[in-house]
Amino acid sequence: MDQSAAQVLPAGMDYNWTGLSYQELLVGNQIYLIFGLSIFLVFLVLAPQYESWTDPTTVVHAAGKSIPDAVVEATQRRFRPILMTSIAFILGVVPLLTASGAGAASQQAIGTVVFGGMLASILLAIPFVSVFYVLVHELFERRRTSAVTDTAGDTRAAPTR
Repeated sequence: MDQSAAQVLPAGMDYNWTGLSYQELLVGNQIYLIFGLSIFLVFLVLAPQYESWTDPTTVVHAAGKSIPDAVVEATQRRFRPILMTSIAFILGVVPLLTASGAGAASQQAIGTVVFGGMLASILLAIPFVSVFYVLVHELFERRRTSAVTDTAGDTRAAPTR
């Protein structure tokens, strides 16, 4: 922007950064530090829920197991933390459900949607996310192995990830 303005604007005309752009200019590269600290904070919150320092860093604990077996184990390991955070969030929304007074109708509407959505998330996401992961993995695995088959029908070694 600085270079474009210097080339395009006539002599005696200037520009200023305002609003969000000005704020971004002031903080510079601090966003990377803040992002890193945010990830670290999430890790610190998840570690006690998993009761482990290593489990929050892993997504699927394959360790020589088949994908379905690893997904079942990962689902079992993440069940408690997901349940804890979901129930805490649902209980935090209860005051919106029971709101009274000025603005109560909009608070109750928001509370009902959030309460129902989180409840549905607990009941649907926990079992179906794991099944969906296995199905998508198998679909892409089939595509990957069929893509490495050449025109003569010979199969070359599939690339590793």
